[in-house]
Amino acid sequence: RSTLFPYTSLFRSHAAGAIALLQDFELLKRVIRAWVGVYLQKVDSGRIAPAEVDWCLVHYSAKSLRAEIVSLLEDTAGMIPQEKWFSVLRDQGNVGSASIWLMLDALRRSGQLRSGQKILCVVPESGRALVGFMMLEAV
Repeated sequence: RSTLFPYTSLFRSHAAGAIALLQDFELLKRVIRAWVGVYLQKVDSGRIAPAEVDWCLVHYSAKSLRAEIVSLLEDTAGMIPQEKWFSVLRDQGNVGSASIWLMLDALRRSGQLRSGQKILCVVPESGRALVGFMMLEAV
């Protein structure tokens, strides 16, 4: 028995509310609204120009969460056309923090990326309800 982890099994930890074995999609949908709000603030302030984005790589753990993001963005100045979105979710599943790196690698290997194109990476972290953005340029 670990002194750092007082429960004897993952299931007991889950039953006590110490960890979640499944994602809470209703909670995530509420958090997504906040992340979209942060993104739209960056658009409004000129820090992100959606028209200049050639590829949009967003980590989301399920197709339903992508649909939630799109529904919140589709009538705003921040919407990036879905044909510019690139994901590996269908092929590789939800791989958590590795996801953005796998997407970048898959985009590079796809043959679709051209020098000078701009790639917006959106990396949420649901455990702490944080979101980060990277704007990269292909060379």
